[in-house]
Amino acid sequence: MLTKKEKIFYYFLADSIFIIHLFFVLFLALGWLVPQFFTAFVVLWALTLASEIIFGGCILTDIEFAIRKKIEPNRRFEKSFVSYYTRILFGLKPREEIKNKNFLQKNAFKLSLLILLGMAIVYNYFIVELLKRILIT
Repeated sequence: MLTKKEKIFYYFLADSIFIIHLFFVLFLALGWLVPQFFTAFVVLWALTLASEIIFGGCILTDIEFAIRKKIEPNRRFEKSFVSYYTRILFGLKPREEIKNKNFLQKNAFKLSLLILLGMAIVYNYFIVELLKRILIT
């Protein structure tokens, strides 16, 4: 059983990780829109993809949920940060884990990362450059 001070500390730690993680997610979603941040955007995407491949998910999600599990051992968490908090936001129950996943179900997030990264690169290097050339001439 945790003391009141320990609970406050763990809540602070988990909430701090949540805020940092939220900024990373927003940057991954919108970072491609700011050309000055494109290199940082690609690096963060590469790190996210590496985390997915090496750890089987986001390391920040695992750390945050492990801390929250210490505070509330009976609470059920999903594997995905975005899915978990979206369900909380809309008042939905955590979804049941799928047994016997096929390739697409196992790798959907990794494939989504690759597709979105490819789209961002195409946008940044081809469309933006094309627009610059059209507007300059």
